[in-house]
Amino acid sequence: MATCYICGKSHAEYRRSVHVGNSYRTGFSFRGRVSSSTTSHYGVRSVCASCALSIDYNNRKNSGNWGWGIGGALIGISILILFVNVAIGFCGISLGVLIGYLASSHAHKAADEWYQANSNNYVDIYDLQQKEKVQQLVQEAKLLENIS
Repeated sequence: MATCYICGKSHAEYRRSVHVGNSYRTGFSFRGRVSSSTTSHYGVRSVCASCALSIDYNNRKNSGNWGWGIGGALIGISILILFVNVAIGFCGISLGVLIGYLASSHAHKAADEWYQANSNNYVDIYDLQQKEKVQQLVQEAKLLENIS
C-alpha cells in the first residue's frame, strides 16, 4: 500500500494533484542581460484521507481568487481614471475592492459548507478496520470481566 505524499501515513488511498517542486532557471544573453524564471511543478500522488480532505477544501476555498484579479485590474484602471475624474476613479476603486471581497467571501462560505457536509465521507478503510478490531477486543475484554 502507498504512503501519503504529504504526511507519510501508510495506506494512502486517495489520488490528488499536489505541488512536487520548483525549477529555477537563470540565463545570460550576449548583450549582458540576465533573466531568471521559476516554474512550479504538480503531479498526481497518493495521499491519505485527511490530506485529501484538506486539498479539496483549499481548492474550493481558493476558487474565489478570480474576484481579486478582476478587482485588481479594475482598481488599476480606476487609479489612472482618478487623474481625469476623481468621482469615477473612487467609484471604480470601491467597486474593485467590493468585487474581490464578495467573490472571495462567497467561495470561503461555500467551502466551509462543503467541508461540513463532506468531512465524514473522507475515511481510510484501513483506519476503519483497525477501529473495528479495537472495538472487538474491548468487547471481548468486557465479556471476560463479566465471566470472572
